[in-house]
Amino acid sequence: MPQEISAQRVKKMLEQYAPDFVAEQDIAELLHTESPDVLQECMDLLEPGADATLFIPAISRFRSDALWLTLDPAVPRKDIPARRPRTMALLRMAAVLGGTVLLTAAVWRALYPSFKRQLLTAKGAAAVTKGVVPGTNKATLLLSDGSAVLLSDAGTGMVAQQGNVQILQHTRGSISCITTVGKPQAGYNTLVTPRGGQYNIILPDGTAVWLNAGSSLRYPVQFTGNERRVYVTGEAYFEVAPDKNRPFRVHVQSAAATGKTEVIEVLGTRFNVKAYNDHIKTTLLDGAIKITGDNNTVLLRPGQSLTQTAGNNAAPVKQADTEEAIAWKNGYFLFKHTPVKNVMEQVAAWYNVNVNYTGAADFECNARAINRSVPLTELLHLLELTGKVRFKVQDHSVTVIAL
Repeated sequence: MPQEISAQRVKKMLEQYAPDFVAEQDIAELLHTESPDVLQECMDLLEPGADATLFIPAISRFRSDALWLTLDPAVPRKDIPARRPRTMALLRMAAVLGGTVLLTAAVWRALYPSFKRQLLTAKGAAAVTKGVVPGTNKATLLLSDGSAVLLSDAGTGMVAQQGNVQILQHTRGSISCITTVGKPQAGYNTLVTPRGGQYNIILPDGTAVWLNAGSSLRYPVQFTGNERRVYVTGEAYFEVAPDKNRPFRVHVQSAAATGKTEVIEVLGTRFNVKAYNDHIKTTLLDGAIKITGDNNTVLLRPGQSLTQTAGNNAAPVKQADTEEAIAWKNGYFLFKHTPVKNVMEQVAAWYNVNVNYTGAADFECNARAINRSVPLTELLHLLELTGKVRFKVQDHSVTVIAL
């Protein structure tokens, strides 16, 4: 059948609920039902005793998405099939009348092969994954006087005043430090994101920092003297404000107690640093940085990365995939020949789960851009499509089973 943009968009929406499901003809029937009699025929597909209520949440989400697709004025008119008015009338009728029975039948016809396979396990899967949700914008700001501000609970506007420095929250997920005229303030603040959290901060000098899950940034209330010095654990992306007279230095320590430490020195640049376990990986996007480890100093240029581990004093500089390095900051997962343990490191931090391994975990994963807002089960399903791994989820633990 001819490819239709509206059909493809609905197919994409449906894939969010049952990724391995739908034939092109099923989509056509869903979008261009000729008669309500066909919908009744769909109802006849239901097996005796099948519990259709298991699928009501997915059907409800699909219905609202489908109505948006049909009624949203932003959808270009040229993308609307000639037979669309009939579809619009059907969907509007479904909206007015509740639509549950009709759309249950239509969606059931499209998704029947997949739902049939999942019927017996749906209730168990719902119980297993209860509480496992993707991360959100949440962090705690520990002030130099020992007080704490839970930013996810604070509204917009000023959340703290430290002498001549105001800390403002613009939206949930972003704060900035504004310096006014007055005596410079001493002391350090620390921004902490939990596992399953992320946050963005604009420092007093204009430097922007994005913190990934399970990370921290310790920074001075106000930069003074002839340098700008901050301390990082976990993962952070920096866009450093240029200042020739005051170099910007980032002290990084990996999460492992015996892990690596290093100092990154820059004048004005963009880079990502990841230090979750016993290694530190620095990826440079723009400018130049000098990395000083325990016994060596390395100069990075744009598009290069350096990974150092404890005892690794001569780590080679490599060409970097900068898109993959900052995918998290841009709101998605991207895995290109990524070792499975590095993949699961990101999964553990963002979904706040523990990870265990069964079998040799020495293979690589490839996955297209996946939105970080997807449920854990959907992400794991996509990784299973590689044919190299399957996963078992129990409460907040994920077992990686190599195939």
